[in-house]
Amino acid sequence: METRQLQKAAGSCNQHAASQATFRRRLYPRALLHQESHGKARVTAQVAAVPAPFTDDSRAFRQPGIQVAVTVQQQQTLQQQNGWLPQPWGSQGQQQQQQQGPGSVRQQASAAQQEPQQQQQQRAVNGHQQQLDPLLQQLQECRHWAQVAAVVQQQQQQLSYSHITAALQQLSSCVQPRALPPAQQQQLDTLLTTLADAAALHLQELHHQEVGQLLARLQVLGFKPSVPWARSMLQHAGTELVHYTPAELALLLLTATQTAARVAGAAPPPMQLTRSSPTAAPSVLLGAQQQPAAEQLPYACPPPEIDMAAVAQAGSSGSSSSSNITARRSPTVLTTAWLQHFMTTCERYLEARAAHPQLQPQHMEAVITCLAALRVTPDRFWLYLFVRQMAAQLPACPPGSVVRMLSALARMGYRLPEHVISQIERQVGGAALAALRPQECAEVVRSVAALKQRPSEAWLQQLLAAAVKGSSHLSSSAAVSLVVACAGLGMQLDPSWIDLLLMQARAALHALSAPEHVGLIDALSQQQHRPGPVFMSLFMAQVQGHLPELTLGQQAVLVASLAAVGYKPAPAWMNAFMGQLAGQQVTAADAPELVRLLVALRRMQYVPTPSAGSQIEGLIDAMAVSLPYGQLQQLRAALAELQYKPAVAAAAVGTVRGARERSSRAASPAAAAAAAAAAPVAGEAAAAALVAAVGMDAAAGQEQEQVATAAAAGAGAASVEQQQQESRSGSPSVMESLELLA
Repeated sequence: METRQLQKAAGSCNQHAASQATFRRRLYPRALLHQESHGKARVTAQVAAVPAPFTDDSRAFRQPGIQVAVTVQQQQTLQQQNGWLPQPWGSQGQQQQQQQGPGSVRQQASAAQQEPQQQQQQRAVNGHQQQLDPLLQQLQECRHWAQVAAVVQQQQQQLSYSHITAALQQLSSCVQPRALPPAQQQQLDTLLTTLADAAALHLQELHHQEVGQLLARLQVLGFKPSVPWARSMLQHAGTELVHYTPAELALLLLTATQTAARVAGAAPPPMQLTRSSPTAAPSVLLGAQQQPAAEQLPYACPPPEIDMAAVAQAGSSGSSSSSNITARRSPTVLTTAWLQHFMTTCERYLEARAAHPQLQPQHMEAVITCLAALRVTPDRFWLYLFVRQMAAQLPACPPGSVVRMLSALARMGYRLPEHVISQIERQVGGAALAALRPQECAEVVRSVAALKQRPSEAWLQQLLAAAVKGSSHLSSSAAVSLVVACAGLGMQLDPSWIDLLLMQARAALHALSAPEHVGLIDALSQQQHRPGPVFMSLFMAQVQGHLPELTLGQQAVLVASLAAVGYKPAPAWMNAFMGQLAGQQVTAADAPELVRLLVALRRMQYVPTPSAGSQIEGLIDAMAVSLPYGQLQQLRAALAELQYKPAVAAAAVGTVRGARERSSRAASPAAAAAAAAAAPVAGEAAAAALVAAVGMDAAAGQEQEQVATAAAAGAGAASVEQQQQESRSGSPSVMESLELLA
């Protein structure tokens, strides 16, 4: 049996050798017949240099206008070295095969079975290119980045795109930019700048679909491009987007996003994207083609952070200065027109109702997370097509990819249909939940809360349990987001879980913004949880630095939440808070927030100083012009409940006394006596009626004065009777009714 297999393998090799010999004799008859005696006959690269199976691979030999010539003898030697000919053609090859015997044939057959044909072809192309291009061979033989720098410096005028690619590949395999001293890092940056400038000079030689690969190689080495260079590369790539595959589109947008971040100074880790916007590695996006070993990363890599403001500044949201007419718009890398063209190109892959055969989940993940990182929100129809295609791709999506796409859609504010949420719950829940990291579980809860979706309670509890169980692996900001998200979903967490999350969140308090501080304490008040004194002391110290940034509504929420958790700030903190409150620019629309703030201050048993009370009264007076009378009275009553006697009330009492004296001279003695008896009891209600009576003209008649004084007396009697009923029955006070309104 074994002998038959060997004979069959030998026969196939003989047939292959004969066919190759016939092919060569037909292809190169003139070169064999007109060979000169000194062996220097040359033929062009189109005939003799490129073997027949590689004539269609235009990318391997993209050197227009360059004619490379080799001798026939060099070509035959090259083909033998790279395995193109199993043995020389003709009778000489048959004699060698007979001399080698069946053992050699068996080795050749097994080697041919073990080594794929694609690897043989690639090795032949590399060897052929090295033989034809000494500079390329010299670059590939470098083992240190300094050697690459020396070769590039010497042959700078001879560099082509193939040389640039070879140099970048060698640099990626032999240098770690972060491990270099500062002086060597500067030299490496100079070398990368030289290679990037050379690539810009050969831009017409660069294929449009290779721009993403070039940017990826430069980013691995930590290259920070200039704005004109980056824009020229991306504009060159954008002219042929219609011919891109989904993998090439995803890689181009990924590298463009990271290039925009580097231009803005964000400097993210190589080949990774942003928090809540993780993407597949370029090796995954490229598939089986051209995957450099230095660029390969695991698919479910943890998403690092990028300065989103820097990305937005360098991306499509660059804005011009409106304060100076002569100010120019800051240069941008990704323009709105480029992104619109990109999304239009992607739309032809997304509009398929079923899963597109060329579109993979990692491609969709890369596109949507990059758009979210750039703060670009596509139109609703584009997002509808994306979600429909995502729903078709969900059965093939890994759980981590589903989480990252959900997070990106949440940042865009696109509310998902209920059936898609159910699909995500089935894809991420159950056994797949064990494959998620605690960060991803917390991100799902945060995204669902941001979208105001309401999945099943059991699934949310499983996600929360998994996130809290691994809370030591959560970042401090993720712990804060989880507490806020649970409050937004109306879920009551166990007090021990909240204590664990707050312990993890302590390290992030200094990094929280002013609205995030307010959101955290508001979430704790909704959870009805009272943090410990250590956490509150750290929290209040950080909030005090953000007091100038708070609006009146945020100040009201902050004080109301502090009162809800039973915490009374120190007098120094309250003085700083009241000083910031006095500087607020208020309008009539802010009246409900000010009422809520005053009610919360009363719940904290805060008694303002005379200066602080007068400042609050000034805010109320600023609203009084355009404020309805009922709301104005609520504000003044809430201020009076703080044990502060407003100047308005004192002026009203003085007005009552002056009006009583003036009306006693114009009105009858009986009416004056009735007004005098009603004034001390009625307070502000009687004062309003008396002022109206004083405003009348004394010559209008005794009848009008009697009506006004009777109204004042009636209001005073009603006020006395109401006070007596409250003292007997314990009816709710004015402040309690204001709390209900707030």
